[in-house]
Amino acid sequence: MTHPAAKPLNPCLRRFWDDLSPPSALGWVLTYMPHIRTKVCVGCQREFETSWSVQKYCSKRCRSAHTNELSGMVSSRYPGMSTGTVGAISELRVAVDLLTRGYEVFRAVSQSCSCDLIAQKNGVLIRIESRTGYLLKSGKVTYSKQHFHSDHFAVILPEVIIYEPSLP
Repeated sequence: MTHPAAKPLNPCLRRFWDDLSPPSALGWVLTYMPHIRTKVCVGCQREFETSWSVQKYCSKRCRSAHTNELSGMVSSRYPGMSTGTVGAISELRVAVDLLTRGYEVFRAVSQSCSCDLIAQKNGVLIRIESRTGYLLKSGKVTYSKQHFHSDHFAVILPEVIIYEPSLP
């Protein structure tokens, strides 16, 4: 005997429903089995199954892409590359920019150093931390400000590098 409430149940456990009488089966299902529901992903509009009533996205990647789209954040200039590789490219872009501005540039050997680059010009040393930046729809630039142990941030956008505070 199949109860109308059995349709959204996990097919693997449906046979247990048939072996039990409806009142005890319903009680067992409500008590022990998570309610599997089919939902439509807010990001990609595909159907997915979940036991979480508040889940809106089918995956972390879909949630991230949709959130970036809503906030107006530009996705990576280097899609498909690891964050470490993108970080290395960004640091090298900052080094080239500083060299063209007349600085001597020194790059950290270890990734656990307090800053990414040290630049010297006219006897003045500055420590620089490079960060990937995102341009929001509002025109504001956002970037991570965590672990700040340097004198300047070099915020790398697809077409420009912004130094905060400005370089001397």
